[in-house]
Amino acid sequence: MKRLLILFGVLDIITLIRSYKHIILSTFTSTYFPLITVGHILIYASLVLSALFLLKQNKLGLWLTYGQFPLRIAFAILSFGFLLELNQLFDKRSKAYLIIFWILIGLEVLRLIFTILIHRKYFSKMKNKLIYR
Repeated sequence: MKRLLILFGVLDIITLIRSYKHIILSTFTSTYFPLITVGHILIYASLVLSALFLLKQNKLGLWLTYGQFPLRIAFAILSFGFLLELNQLFDKRSKAYLIIFWILIGLEVLRLIFTILIHRKYFSKMKNKLIYR
């Protein structure tokens, strides 16, 4: 189960690679909405750090993932965003995009749930204290 952290780190790298144009255009050229610009800078910087720490299976990567979750949902920077390419198989006017988008939101929630489970199982200090009593 701890190997899922490596998968999550790879997904963060894929997300960064897929959105490099968006990083440049929205982060460094938007001066109208500074709060959104700060949010973009925070999410993309934390993606770099979380990918690094998750690949190393470090606890800090888990904490970064917790902090990223609301920003990922707010800015629609999804780990499984590459699955939106499936929409090209369907008619542009169909509701397939909306269905795929909500499936991706569900996958993000599952990622968070698995992160919590991994955190509890492998990194919880309270569990270790209860074992030794």
